[in-house]
Amino acid sequence: MYSRIYTRLPWFFDYIGEPEDDILLGDVNFDGLHNVTDIVIVVNFVLGGSTPSDDEFTAADMNEDGILNILDVVEVVNIILGSNDLARTVEWLDKNFPELETKKRLERLNIDWRKKND
Repeated sequence: MYSRIYTRLPWFFDYIGEPEDDILLGDVNFDGLHNVTDIVIVVNFVLGGSTPSDDEFTAADMNEDGILNILDVVEVVNIILGSNDLARTVEWLDKNFPELETKKRLERLNIDWRKKND
């Protein structure tokens, strides 16, 4: 994030470039699409395999709570599957990303993933 002092100086943006306008939530690789690549990246952040840049964090934090966790992964998958069926999303994640331990993570957050709410 930019300093409040420097943003008032005319040469500042000439030197560092203009900030990005908008970040599309869920588009973590900034290709303009929501796809499985975005899921893989967010899963990797949640599992601690890599650390997101500030912009990647902003794009991956789907519920904008300042934390990257299983809830953000679920939201990205929901967009791609075109569904709000949590049970379906959890089953998809268990099949494709078993190392994420989706059910266990949701239960720790006291979220009943068995409900169908499509």
